[in-house]
Amino acid sequence: MTSTPREQIYSEYIDGVVFIPFLFKNILKLKRKDTIFISHHRKTTSLLVLISKVVPGIKILHVAHNTFNNLRTFTFLPKRIIAVSNGVKENLVDYFNVPEKNVTVIHNGIKDVRKCNVPQFCTLTETKGEIVNILVAGRICDEKQQVEIVKRTKNQLSNNIRFYFIGVGNDAEKLQNEIGHSEQYFYLGYKNVSDIIAEFDYVCLFSKKEGLGLTLIEGCAAGKPLITNDIPAVLDINENEKTGYVFHDFDALIKGINCLPFRDSVKYKILSENARKKYENNFTETVMIRNYEKYLSRCFTVE
Repeated sequence: MTSTPREQIYSEYIDGVVFIPFLFKNILKLKRKDTIFISHHRKTTSLLVLISKVVPGIKILHVAHNTFNNLRTFTFLPKRIIAVSNGVKENLVDYFNVPEKNVTVIHNGIKDVRKCNVPQFCTLTETKGEIVNILVAGRICDEKQQVEIVKRTKNQLSNNIRFYFIGVGNDAEKLQNEIGHSEQYFYLGYKNVSDIIAEFDYVCLFSKKEGLGLTLIEGCAAGKPLITNDIPAVLDINENEKTGYVFHDFDALIKGINCLPFRDSVKYKILSENARKKYENNFTETVMIRNYEKYLSRCFTVE
């Protein structure tokens, strides 16, 4: 069910899926069929919860992907909630006052990028040796701090460090202006991460807040060590000195980046193997689906 016009739905979501409007009559029709409503948007969830006050018996599962610090009074949540990370769970408990027992953490899972038959970016392979290429992928915005990364690290990094930013967003122009004619920072616009990730040494995410950080999961799947700060959501994925490096602030980030191991070093290979194992054990599509199946069977089979 969706409020989005069909022509505005991303084409990859269309195949094999039937979309119907998010309307009261359709909710009633599906409710009679013993439907489980799995909502990924708190506005939709809030509406479903309010409708359930008038039409008892609606089965609602809310999947929380992000952290919020607004509209608490107007947010209505059901008793069954899945959070995609422990950071999201903390936000639900601490800010929205949801009982901890009502929230189960199930991490997002993705298809294996190593199995994707995609073209390679093929521009960085010549810069081997002591050059360290770092990928920062995601929506270009204040929350993800791409502009701040450039601003705070400029003229403080070793000459062998290269930052590559991909994505689109409100801060894209600011990012380009901040980069200017630098030979250490590059903005590539929109790219499919799986198409280019093999060409990089590290994957970085240094956000103010995150739900989970799919870019980091993609990094692990590709066997790329991670570079992050220490906000709760990313710590579900990145373990300091095991799958990559965790830095508390920009000063620590600068110091750490200038000491990163090169791709041909033993330390790098260990980090790479650990990152890949982290993906295989926790973040595959198969693991995610299995966890959802267990949850739905346990929570909704017997009412």
